[in-house]
Amino acid sequence: MNAQKFDNLDHLGDDELDKRFTREAIASAIEVHQIHKLPPRQRWLNIIAEYGSAAKAWKSKNDTGYSSGFADLAMAGLYHLTVEYKVLMPQFKRLFSADDRRLAAKLLLQYGWPLERLDDVGCLA
Repeated sequence: MNAQKFDNLDHLGDDELDKRFTREAIASAIEVHQIHKLPPRQRWLNIIAEYGSAAKAWKSKNDTGYSSGFADLAMAGLYHLTVEYKVLMPQFKRLFSADDRRLAAKLLLQYGWPLERLDDVGCLA
């Protein structure tokens, strides 16, 4: 996995919050591969680089609401490493519309995330 091209993230993201979301998404992608030994998320990292931020990249890919990377993580029980989980985190709420957040919650629930756990990310508050 070529994480070196993400060593300097200053050019990614429109503002500090977007940059923080992007850094967290990239760190999760790298952790998935290096620690959990799941397939590299190079395609996802390339999409982030193409769109300039993880928030824009996630919105662009969610016309179908499905990605094989998300499914891999969900089936491994690594929900907390999915971008969908991060979309629901209160600190990133400003980056996403209500529809974006509903889609993220729907995907998590469809892949086995218990409804009561949505409160873990402040979704039920």
